[in-house]
Amino acid sequence: MMNPVRAATGWFAGRLLVFLAILAALVAMDVYREESTLLGVMLKGLVPDRELVQRLQDSRIQIEEFARDAELQVNQRLRDAQSAGPARIDPLIESLQADIRVKEGRRRSSTAKAIALMTGAGLEEDLKNEVDIQLSRAELEALKRIKGEFEALGTESRDAAVDFEDKRRRTLQTNAAYLRKKQEIIRFEWDHPIAVRMPGTSANVRLAELKQQRNQLAREYSSAGAQFYAARDRLTRARARAHADLEQVQLASATILGPLDELIATRKSAVEATERTAEKALQSIQHVFLKAFGILVAVTLLPVGIKAFWYWFVARLAERQRPVRLRPGTVGMLAAGASGGSGIAPTRKISAVSQEIVLNAREELLVHPEYLQSSADAGRKETQWLLSWKFWLTSIAAQMVALDRIRDADGATFVISSKNDAFAEVGVIDLPEGSAFVLQPRNLVGVVQSIDRPIRISRKWNWSLMAFVTLQFRYLIFDGPGKLLVQGCRGVRTEQAGSGRSIDQAATIGFSANLDYSPRRSETFGAYLLGTRSLFNDRFSGGPGVYVYEEMPYFGRKSGLTGRGFEGLTDGVLKVFGI
Repeated sequence: MMNPVRAATGWFAGRLLVFLAILAALVAMDVYREESTLLGVMLKGLVPDRELVQRLQDSRIQIEEFARDAELQVNQRLRDAQSAGPARIDPLIESLQADIRVKEGRRRSSTAKAIALMTGAGLEEDLKNEVDIQLSRAELEALKRIKGEFEALGTESRDAAVDFEDKRRRTLQTNAAYLRKKQEIIRFEWDHPIAVRMPGTSANVRLAELKQQRNQLAREYSSAGAQFYAARDRLTRARARAHADLEQVQLASATILGPLDELIATRKSAVEATERTAEKALQSIQHVFLKAFGILVAVTLLPVGIKAFWYWFVARLAERQRPVRLRPGTVGMLAAGASGGSGIAPTRKISAVSQEIVLNAREELLVHPEYLQSSADAGRKETQWLLSWKFWLTSIAAQMVALDRIRDADGATFVISSKNDAFAEVGVIDLPEGSAFVLQPRNLVGVVQSIDRPIRISRKWNWSLMAFVTLQFRYLIFDGPGKLLVQGCRGVRTEQAGSGRSIDQAATIGFSANLDYSPRRSETFGAYLLGTRSLFNDRFSGGPGVYVYEEMPYFGRKSGLTGRGFEGLTDGVLKVFGI
């Protein structure tokens, strides 16, 4: 239920913010009209001139030269530190840390920096100090890495050298053994030229053994050679790591002047554009203020006026139209669990948090996967990509895609329940033979139907004046026999139409196709204006037949004076096609 105090407070707070914005615009316009020197000084401080841009460009050249010289000195000191050893690095680190603290102490305050940017005074000294700080920090980090890696690099180089020498000796040894075995085979064949070629002789067997030993030695030699080359590559990489820190310092120094280049480019492009923009802004405040205020009033009052037009004129016009009866002569549908010989569902709740569906031998269940809570092992389960290929767009818009189809499950029980919405309940609508039911597919989560005679879906177009007023041109009709599984927020209820019943249009799930259906204007304009009620109620009469609705249609939806924006526009388009 809407809190009127909160709604009124929020509305007035929003208009207060708009009023303050208009007041600020009035003050700016008044200052401009009186040619206030304060505003001129502020604009001049924000707008750079060409002289400042030239000073920035000259400073950039000098700073670049300064950075280049400082970079060379840093790299030279790093090379000296690498050759000096760890004992020399510690004093250098302490000296650099003290130097950085002194340079950081020279930094100006934020206000002084802003003045320097506007006037150019002291800008070159500040930037040189920043360049010096960045290079000193890079040098400090490099020295710390060198100190930390001295022992690691020495150990790594020694280990790589020892491993390389070991692999080299191993390669030479395996190669010598292979060559000796090869010579031994040649001598053996020379001593027994005939016997080695006669199968089964001792010489032939011995020759095979020698060749097997030679092949084994060849594999060992190949493996030792691969390990030798890998050890050589590790030794090369270990000796090359000593140059990494110098390259990192060079890369860091190359990016120091980037912010200054960006500042120069920005200031240079702002020389012509900013003054014109500031002048146009002040002119706009003066020239379009009344238009802006009129637009504000129109935007505030237009939704109210549109809603009043729809309520007092369009809705009354729709009420006077003849009701629509889509399928005369069909029987009213029967809610699951209803009793009585009339075939008409009583006024009752037909939903629960979960529903147990028992299938017969020639029945199938089509259900959205998010609603199949538990299922029996019996039966054949497949995927049906669309509820109806004939109504493929409707199936996609209603999210009835990639459905679970279950067949051959005679007597098996399946539990249907929402797995991601704590407020959703599932209702079962029985469609007896010869019945027809008009349904909005947004609430459909599954069907139970005969495999031989599936539920038939058909469309019915209505081009009466009422359809143009309510934007309800197409209706989808489901013909029995079968069962429809629908979900509703906080529950699903069915009522007998009788001599005439009305419900909120946003809550309607469906109705018997033999009922007289017509729109009825919402009871009060205030409820419609504040968004707590739809413009139309759905009215049903005649029959026998029933209509079905969810008990809480507004859960999770926007409301208020301005409606639902693009979400409401999308729903309106889908409503045209009965989706």
